[in-house]
Amino acid sequence: MNEILENQANDDFKDMEFEDIVGLKRELQREIESNESRFKEFLEDRRNQIDIVKTLREMMKEVDSMDGERKNLLSEFNKYRKKAEDARKTRDLVNKLVPPPSDILEKWIVKNYENLTVINNDLTTVPTLEREIDLFKKFLELQVCIKRKRESEKAHLEYVENITALREVAKKLDIQREEKEKNISEMGEKSESEGNVVSRKEIRKISKKITSIDKKLDSLKIERNELKKNLANIKKELKKKNTVNKKISISEIKNKIIEGAVLDTSEFDVLLKQGRLNDIGTHKEKKNDSKNRTNKKRKMRRFGNTKRKSRKGNSAALRENE
Repeated sequence: MNEILENQANDDFKDMEFEDIVGLKRELQREIESNESRFKEFLEDRRNQIDIVKTLREMMKEVDSMDGERKNLLSEFNKYRKKAEDARKTRDLVNKLVPPPSDILEKWIVKNYENLTVINNDLTTVPTLEREIDLFKKFLELQVCIKRKRESEKAHLEYVENITALREVAKKLDIQREEKEKNISEMGEKSESEGNVVSRKEIRKISKKITSIDKKLDSLKIERNELKKNLANIKKELKKKNTVNKKISISEIKNKIIEGAVLDTSEFDVLLKQGRLNDIGTHKEKKNDSKNRTNKKRKMRRFGNTKRKSRKGNSAALRENE
């Protein structure tokens, strides 16, 4: 999904339709939401791992000075830590296969369902058979992804519960900590933590895990910045297109058509969306009628007052002859 959005974002937006750019904007917004959700999960996991390694380092100092109750607390600590680790592995495995959270997946499947069930009035936008097959496959894949993602979220809840219990045990260990400290240099290297034994190797293992999480966080930051950059470019282009469409007057376009002028693509697009082509004929007829009326008025002859004379009677004509 990231590669597709990146390729689309690098295209020339000027050649794309307005609706396609809006759809691309929504896809990028969903990707940003997914990125931020994963970032928060890794950040929380990092904080939990730091709490664990701090407690383990304190435990290394006091292994030999523990009494019976303290050993039980340590055993309980390791039990919760193991459960939390198993739940975390289950969660991370699913998150690696299906990165987006379930709520975003549900939005996608609703949109996909609408594309499969709703038929647009414009038949030119109806997808082809091959496209419908791809949409149906995606719908089934999203169903499986949502099911797996819910299992991951359940494992995450178990992970949080065990981490919470682990912290409570760590607080009890802090309260019961004796003043005597164990010389860390006297502790030999151990291959694993078993029971109440803590090794430096295990601490190093958790430290490497924290470093790995830091790298993932950096990668997500870079990805998020790139997505936001592409989103800003899309918003800028949408703003331009909206401004152009607002500036074009439908009356000006119709006048151009009546006068026989050439329209550009943006004016033609506005005419198809907002104009009424049948109004153009009425405008032409009105214009022709007005021209005919003016021509008729010009053909009528009018005589001035100087050319008009009074009508003579028969008696007046006889006088002139005499």
